[in-house]
Amino acid sequence: MLQECQQLRVDDVGGQRWSAKNYPGGYTSYNSVNRMHEVSPTFAELQRRLLRHVRSFASSLEFDLGAPRADHD
Repeated sequence: MLQECQQLRVDDVGGQRWSAKNYPGGYTSYNSVNRMHEVSPTFAELQRRLLRHVRSFASSLEFDLGAPRADHD
C-alpha cells in the first residue's frame, strides 16, 4: 500500500497542484483521486476490511445505515 500511495503522489498532477495551493509542504489526493477503491485492488481490499468495522460500529450505536449501495459493498 505504501508503494502504491507513493506512486499516486508522483502521478497525481491535480493533487500536486491542489496541495501546493492548499496544503503547503504536504500532499493529499483529496478532490483529485477519490475513487481509488474502484481502480486499485489494494484499496478495494482496504475498503472491504474497513466497511466491516464501520458496519459493526454503526450497529453497536443502533444506527441504520440502510442497505449497502452496490458501489460501496
